[in-house]
Amino acid sequence: MKSFGDLFSDSWRKYKENFSLFLKIFLIFSAIPSIIFSIAVFMISRDYYSIGLTDYSALVLPDLIANPFSLILIIALGVVIFILDYIMMLSFFYITIYSKKNMRLKEAVKGGLGYFWKFAGLSIVIFLIILGIFSPLILFLIIGSIYNLAELPFLIIFIILLIALIIPLVIFTVYWSFSPYILINENIRIWASLKKSQSIIKGRWWKVFGYGLLFMIITIGISILFSVPEMIFNIYNFLVDLPMERIAVEYSWGSLITAFILGIISMISSLITTPLQILFMNNFYSEMKRSK
Repeated sequence: MKSFGDLFSDSWRKYKENFSLFLKIFLIFSAIPSIIFSIAVFMISRDYYSIGLTDYSALVLPDLIANPFSLILIIALGVVIFILDYIMMLSFFYITIYSKKNMRLKEAVKGGLGYFWKFAGLSIVIFLIILGIFSPLILFLIIGSIYNLAELPFLIIFIILLIALIIPLVIFTVYWSFSPYILINENIRIWASLKKSQSIIKGRWWKVFGYGLLFMIITIGISILFSVPEMIFNIYNFLVDLPMERIAVEYSWGSLITAFILGIISMISSLITTPLQILFMNNFYSEMKRSK
């Protein structure tokens, strides 16, 4: 069984080998659509700021609701962005699992799309199970809101119940962490992939949890590193108190350019962490399967 360092090194090597393909797919299905979506939202929001509105959540959103065309446009673009991101993820999975030298963009996207409905089904099944796990908490919140339960006892019970439900959630999340790779690699049914993932991990749960936690810490570190410019920009905005009459001027193309630059930095972080995570988990799954 390979160590965490060996698995990570192997994943990084494969990431570099397929970087150009990852980059093309990321640009087409995530970066460019996200930029278009951001510009569309900016142009709509800018109209409200241009007349002196400064409380975005209190004023702009109700006005958007009052303007059905703008609201429908934003929702439609959001749905398109979600679907394109989903296709990007499927393509990344296909590249990772069916690793071929000089794989073309069309082959990666077409191959990923072949698992569109299976992946959707797997996501829905897992979502419904998670919903079932948290149903007692949801029911408790509904009862509390109806009968106006005392704040402190209600809060204590809520925290205890939340912790009690998070534990099985973490357990099942770890047990099913290999199911997407099994679903594509072995082309079996959704429930069978969940059961097989649990079978591979059974008896080695803590190892999978530990490796997953280590990788998560690394990805969080990468995300924090790339979020430094955004934090500096937010601190600057907090320290600089703009007069009310300058709000409409400041919320202009300069803001869009700044947001664009910060968005690009954030996208670079996603371009690194997303494919790398898929590569790492696939390598880990293959190693666990061999050593079972």
